[in-house]
Amino acid sequence: MKRFLIRALDAEKDEKILESIVRYEDEIFGEGAIGVWNIKPFARYGRIYALLLEEDGTEKIVSVVEVIRSFELEKAYIYGVFTVNKYGRQGYARTLLEHVLESLKDIGITLIELTVKVENKNADSLYRKLGFETAEILKDEYGDGYPRYLMRYTVRK
Repeated sequence: MKRFLIRALDAEKDEKILESIVRYEDEIFGEGAIGVWNIKPFARYGRIYALLLEEDGTEKIVSVVEVIRSFELEKAYIYGVFTVNKYGRQGYARTLLEHVLESLKDIGITLIELTVKVENKNADSLYRKLGFETAEILKDEYGDGYPRYLMRYTVRK
């Protein structure tokens, strides 16, 4: 039987899922991926949320959102969002992001930021539908010639 579940991943208990995230990120983001050396601290000190498909006792990644919290404790940054290609364009990232936004609200986060590649119209559209607004264009955020939108979401109480 298949069922979907959403949960925050644990650095120790979910080691195999975290390894899969690294592989998927390498395929999707290349050198911008979270990386094998960063994934465990990220899960331990930030939050990695996953929408998983559970089937026959195994969990498979469908979509992932990685979040870090600012030293300004009411602020968070969404580091990465992806959906495994075969599950793409079916609303899974949106479902997971809606869950993440509610979860962050529940722990007192009032401002959430992320950056998105200017050319990534699908991601830009998704974030706008969820209530994110463009705050500014970061000219060379990931190096010369790599502009990104800085987008902000203000939590409404």
